[in-house]
Amino acid sequence: MALQILDALPAATLAKPGLARGHAIVEALRLARAESGARRLATEITEGPLVSEWLTRRWAAGQAARIRPGRSIPQEELRPGGRGLPPGRGTAHLSVVDAAGNAVSLTQSLGRYFGAAWAAPSLGFPLNAFVEPLDADDRSSPAWLGPGAALPVPVAPFVLLEGGRPVLVAGAGGSSRIPSILLSFLAGVVDAGESPAEASARPRLLWEDDSAGPRVMLEVAPPFTADDVKTLKEMGYTNVFTLTDPGRDTAAFGGVHAIAWDAATASWVGIADGRRPATVAVPSRIAPPPR
Repeated sequence: MALQILDALPAATLAKPGLARGHAIVEALRLARAESGARRLATEITEGPLVSEWLTRRWAAGQAARIRPGRSIPQEELRPGGRGLPPGRGTAHLSVVDAAGNAVSLTQSLGRYFGAAWAAPSLGFPLNAFVEPLDADDRSSPAWLGPGAALPVPVAPFVLLEGGRPVLVAGAGGSSRIPSILLSFLAGVVDAGESPAEASARPRLLWEDDSAGPRVMLEVAPPFTADDVKTLKEMGYTNVFTLTDPGRDTAAFGGVHAIAWDAATASWVGIADGRRPATVAVPSRIAPPPR
């Protein structure tokens, strides 16, 4: 939903890193999150003549028109019913491409550190804590813990296709910040024409909506400046977290871990985000993506 909203904005908005792009991404994500929260129990039809309204370009264009430069959308103007995403601490991501060009993007999270803090003796690994946001007491609650209960999670692994072939396999850890981390990364690659390594290394403007939020988070490094912090507050973002010292709280800005197809060298390239520990490994012989 957020990608469709961004696609309805002028291309120039996303083509250059900086405050305008970051603001557009944050607002698109807030609109999408509010809508998905309000429609949490609705049946979703993803294709065909009866496709759900909120998956159409017409809906996305209407949402994009609500984004105004220099202004955050007031909370009261968003659809009611949106819920903050549960924290995704202890999250790991794997991007894999095999010799035949088959691609897998996998994000796994326990939720809280150590998940539910309980492991089944027969299995030997901790179980996740993502049932936590559901309501076990009130059967009338939209979040009732019952059959078919829909639980929002922030993980968003993806495979980007070009001409039907995988060219970018990526995902990230970073709790509720994951969607804005990956939207920023994608805007750099797709709209700005940056290499995946360049897009991953760019300072980030993120949206957080879990236990510490809602708030925007900014890495104060070029193209962002200290003046941008003041501007964000003037735009209506009252809660702004800044990172000015590399190494301190750096991991909070997530870790994009990806594999990209480099057409110039006809090879796959691994990208490990320096904000979090990661490893890249490639075989000695790499096959091109399938045709």
